[in-house]
Amino acid sequence: MIRFLTFLVFILLYGCTQQELTFIEITDVSKPDTIVLFKDKSQRNIHSISIEISGDIDGKAEMIQLMGGAPYNTQNVDKSFKFRWGGDWYSDSAIIIYTPSRVTKGKLKIAYRFNEIQ
Repeated sequence: MIRFLTFLVFILLYGCTQQELTFIEITDVSKPDTIVLFKDKSQRNIHSISIEISGDIDGKAEMIQLMGGAPYNTQNVDKSFKFRWGGDWYSDSAIIIYTPSRVTKGKLKIAYRFNEIQ
């Protein structure tokens, strides 16, 4: 049992690496946008993704994360918001569609990280 726990701790500490967060800021929140997130060039075996989206807009908007060209996660936002998407992910990129409705001003920030198995 101790051998198994030691192995599990080793895998958790050294088997997966986390890249630093990458930040994207959408400067014109009044226009629809397609945001493509990419893994770091040094990464190889992606197994998960972590995305945090926050902002403050004066209208409403829909955020959609695509997987294989189809909607995977959807979040409707307005005013001040902050939410997270994440989980298993085996692609080197991710696409987020931003569709505003009656938004004239505000800010939108995306922080993300692709996680790899070493």
